Amino acid sequence: MPQGVIIINVQIIILAERPKLKPFYPQMKAKIAEQLKIDLHRINIQGKTFEGKGIIGKQQGIETQSIVSLLRTGC
Repeated sequence: MPQGVIIINVQIIILAERPKLKPFYPQMKAKIAEQLKIDLHRINIQGKTFEGKGIIGKQQGIETQSIVSLLRTGC
């Protein structure tokens, strides 16, 4: 992380029909927190499905989206 910038929040959305990922969220959050050197409470992971529609719904792909909120410090 560049000097003068801190991570406020990380929001991750995983779009997949299978596998069901919710049981793995704690492990995923721990690994992300370790890599980014931030507290677990700053990370949120959600899973969504396409209910059988499109490539994701037909289990031919997985999509992820992430949003990272940053704060510039020392300006």
